Amino acid sequence: MRNIARRGFQVERYLARKFNKYGFAVIRGPASGRRGKHLKYPDLVALYSKRILVFEVKSISQLKDVYIPREEVEKISSFAKIAKGEAYIAVKIYREQTVRIIPIDKLEETSLYKYRLKKEDIENAMTLEELVMKVKAETKRE
Repeated sequence: MRNIARRGFQVERYLARKFNKYGFAVIRGPASGRRGKHLKYPDLVALYSKRILVFEVKSISQLKDVYIPREEVEKISSFAKIAKGEAYIAVKIYREQTVRIIPIDKLEETSLYKYRLKKEDIENAMTLEELVMKVKAETKRE
């Protein structure tokens, strides 16, 4: 369990550094994950010129379906709604050394307790760099 938690922490830090490099202000939830179960904030928040991007961060070793507990989805959804932001799942695929960004509306409810992010949706999702370019382009038009 410790290795999984450490890997999640490493991915959050990696994303925070990347967003910061691209000119975003970034906040990482210091008690996200196991210790922050009762708190209603996400793993990562990235801000860019009035845009608020809210992330739940996952890591997988190879491309496959990802199951996310309901409380994690509700946590980022609730936070994004209050902040008037956009909620995403960020999935780092270690074998491909890439991060895919998926809007939470792509999640499929599978049971009372979990949501599924399909392998195909992860595979076809935008990369971190594509999201950054999209946000910056849309911000220029505003």
